[in-house]
Amino acid sequence: MADETRAEKQSWSQFTEKELDYFRSQFLRPYRSTLAFTDWLAELDCVRPGTEILDLGCGMGEFSNHFAKTFPAVRVLGLDNNPQLVAEGNAILAGTGVGNLSLALGDLYGLEAHRGKVDGVICTQTLSWLPEAEAPLASFADTGCRWIAVSSLFYAGPVSAKIEVTDHASKAGSRESRESFYNIYSLPATIGFLNTLGFTDFEHRPFDIDIDLPPPADKGMGTYTVELKSGKRLQISGPVLMSWHFLFAERGRADGRVSGA
Repeated sequence: MADETRAEKQSWSQFTEKELDYFRSQFLRPYRSTLAFTDWLAELDCVRPGTEILDLGCGMGEFSNHFAKTFPAVRVLGLDNNPQLVAEGNAILAGTGVGNLSLALGDLYGLEAHRGKVDGVICTQTLSWLPEAEAPLASFADTGCRWIAVSSLFYAGPVSAKIEVTDHASKAGSRESRESFYNIYSLPATIGFLNTLGFTDFEHRPFDIDIDLPPPADKGMGTYTVELKSGKRLQISGPVLMSWHFLFAERGRADGRVSGA
């Protein structure tokens, strides 16, 4: 039953046009989180020319596309377990001329074929939509990669929340609603777990969006912002506060440094 639940909520067989547009639109205009995450990795100076980077849970490759353009001296392989997204992503990418990027079907829980071949693993906006964080992170680490970078919902304290959402406003074909996880993981607990996997150097940063987003007309799941008196914008989706953070973990540094906002 656990495997069936994981498969059901990790991969959807039907999509609404709104959901597909979420992926497609980023090829024309990358989202603010995509720009900020890529810029942050550039600041960390972690991307080595001539290496291979895995982008796991890549969807149509919309983040992979921006990353590959930003770092043309690396090879980027995007993996996703949904054939519709991979096929449409490859069709879009065929006309972009991005030669250092390819997309393929793949299971982020089964990366044995990539062991010893990748320098870095990226996972954006996916970890919180899985049943839990430790199994996928252990799978990423098992590739032998030097570093892992994720964007996910995190809480900067010793508390995690498992959240299961049923979006009754999202119907596609025979699908009456969209079911998904919106888990929020403890940042220090996640760092502690990665430390047990051999990662010793950590960076993390909250993502604070700098533009206003309107609420969805159907009042379903879809991120919008509310501005506080301080000027900071809260990101909200349905009933869930979207506490986005970036987390970077690297192996092998002697100082075992942990830093971040």
